[in-house]
Amino acid sequence: MLLNHPTERFCTAIVIRMRHVREHWQVTMANGGHPPAVLLQHPEPPRTLGEPTCLVGAFDDAGYDDVGFDLVPGATVLLYTDGVTEARSSDGFYDDDRLSTVLRRGTKDAASLVAGVLEDVLRFQEGQPKDDIAMIALHVPPLAGTSEHRANTT
Repeated sequence: MLLNHPTERFCTAIVIRMRHVREHWQVTMANGGHPPAVLLQHPEPPRTLGEPTCLVGAFDDAGYDDVGFDLVPGATVLLYTDGVTEARSSDGFYDDDRLSTVLRRGTKDAASLVAGVLEDVLRFQEGQPKDDIAMIALHVPPLAGTSEHRANTT
């Protein structure tokens, strides 16, 4: 539909399907033009999910592959627009390495993760964002009775 539109419009999209299985979520994700999502699962380092892909509606031969992963208790997946990693200042681009450094600090919930990244991106740009910045974090709370759950609730 976008390919045949007379205005030559395109878009970016991430589609996620989540299915609850016992104590975790099975996730299937397809990415059309967004930066790859990041999985945070302590104590492992942040891990990107999938590869950069084509914009939706820009190319008639574009393909979009599903990426599957499990979102277990205590894990978080972060989705974000390129306004995060392509944020600019006199020091250059914010980039994937700086985002990874912020994500390694860890957080206890989705809201504080998004707030921490946003605060760092805005600080990097001296409070003047030059592109859209959008983020969604999906967090599965730790199971009750685990040491991580006790640490998050005290």
